[in-house]
Parts: sequence; structure tokens; C-alpha cells
Amino acid sequence: GLSDRMRLDLAINIMIARAVNGLDLVVNGDGSQWRPFLHVKDASLVILKAIEAEPKRISGKTWNVGRAENNYTIDRLAYEIAGHFPKIKITYVEKNNDMRSYNVSFEKIAKEFEFTPSYLVSHAIAELKEAFATGKIANMFEDRYYNIRTIIKNHRKIGDFYSPASTGV
Repeated sequence: GLSDRMRLDLAINIMIARAVNGLDLVVNGDGSQWRPFLHVKDASLVILKAIEAEPKRISGKTWNVGRAENNYTIDRLAYEIAGHFPKIKITYVEKNNDMRSYNVSFEKIAKEFEFTPSYLVSHAIAELKEAFATGKIANMFEDRYYNIRTIIKNHRKIGDFYSPASTGV
């Protein structure tokens, strides 16, 4: 979803940015990599809930924050986003340097911490489409939207590995 420190180097955000700008959605590899998505508003709410919680209730515990409906394969995500942009195509790039895949359970946080996020991927799609349409995000190619570009711009060395999606191209 939309945030003050917007990042377009995240799978969902870069796909929406590309679609809004008439560019194909790019899937690296076969798209079977899993990603759990969490809206920034839900992330903020769970942080506040943790701050307000009784310390013994949360001390030493960890939770995956999210909801099962927001566990997506990259392929499924591309198709969902493309469904909101009828003229956009999905392009598959055989080589995939990013083999990360996370299909996680959120049962523990729902049960122990009584937290289930409210926002779905569809909410983020609508919110970012609106942000681009109204000019809140004017130029998807600005360095400030990409962590790797910002690091490089500040003359810091990065490792050999990075996700191709991190650059916006």
C-alpha cells in the first residue's frame, strides 16, 4: 500500500507501477516463488498493538504477521494485477537470480496475539492505482523509490546479489 517512504522495489508495488505506466509485468523464472504480502497500514496497527501489549504476553515471542489470503506466488500476483489492467501483458524471463520463496502460516499471530490484518492485495492495487492517477507517485523511475539505487547513489558498495525487480527495469 501507499506509504510516506514509498518503495517500488517490492514485488507488488513494482508490478503495479509498471502496469500503471503501460509496461509489461515481468516474472523472473516460472513465478512459483511465494511471497506473503502485508499492507503498511496493517503493519502499523500490529506494531501499535505490540507496543500497547502487556510485556509478558509478547516477550521472547515471534510471529509471522499476515493472513493466508495474502500468500501469493509471483505468477498469481502478476495475473491478479494484470486483471486490473486489461492491456498489460505478462512477460516471463527464464533466468531467475532471486530464488527466495516464503509461504508462511499466520495461525500463531491470529491465535496468540488476536491479530488478523484487514487489507488484501486488492486493496493495495486500488490504492496504488489511485496514487499514480492523482500524482502522489509521479515518476516510478526516481531513485528514491528503490533501496539499491539509493545505496549506490550514496557510494555504498552492494553485494553481488540483488533482485532484478529492485531496479524497476
